[in-house]
Amino acid sequence: MSESKHGLFGFTPEQWAAIPEHMQTHIMQVNSAAAGSAHSNLAARQSATEGQLWSSGVTVVKLLMTLNAGALVAILAFLGSLVKERSELWLDPLISSLFWFFIGVTLAMGAAFAAFFNGSAHDQGLKAEVIRWEPPYLQDTDESLAHYRRGDTIRMVAIILTLLSWGCSFLGGALFLQFAISALRAG
Repeated sequence: MSESKHGLFGFTPEQWAAIPEHMQTHIMQVNSAAAGSAHSNLAARQSATEGQLWSSGVTVVKLLMTLNAGALVAILAFLGSLVKERSELWLDPLISSLFWFFIGVTLAMGAAFAAFFNGSAHDQGLKAEVIRWEPPYLQDTDESLAHYRRGDTIRMVAIILTLLSWGCSFLGGALFLQFAISALRAG
C-alpha cells in the first residue's frame, strides 16, 4: 500500500477501510500496472527525445556545413583560375563572399553544439521528473522545469544560429554572384 498527502490511492483512510479487501487488492494491482506503464513510457520518451533531437540537429548542421564549406572550396578554386588569367580583377566581393561563407560554417558549428545541449537539457529534465506509484505517476519538479526552460532557451539559440547561417550562405552567394558577373563582363 502507498500513502500520500491525498490518502491511499486517492482515498482517505476512512474510505479505504470501507472498501472490501478484494477490491483493495484489485485497486493496488491496477495502480501498479498503470504506474509501471507510465514509468516505461517515460524511459521510451527519454530515449526517443534524445535520438530525435540529436538526429535532426546533426542533419541540419551537416547540410549547412556542407553548403558553406563547399562554397568556400568552389570559390577558392574559381579564384585560383581567375587570378592566373586576369590579375586586374577587383577581388573585394570575392573576399567578402569567402568571409560570409566562413561565418556561415562557424554559425552552423555553433548550431550543432546548441542542438546537442538542447537535447541534453531536455533529457536532464525528463530524468528530474518524480516517479510515483500513484497518480500522477510522473510529476514535474522545479529542477525538471528549470532544465526544460534552459533547453527551450538553447533551442531558440540554435534556431537563430541556423537562420543566421542560412543568411550568411545567401549573402556569400550573392557576393560571389556579383563577383562572377563582373569577372565575366571584364573577360
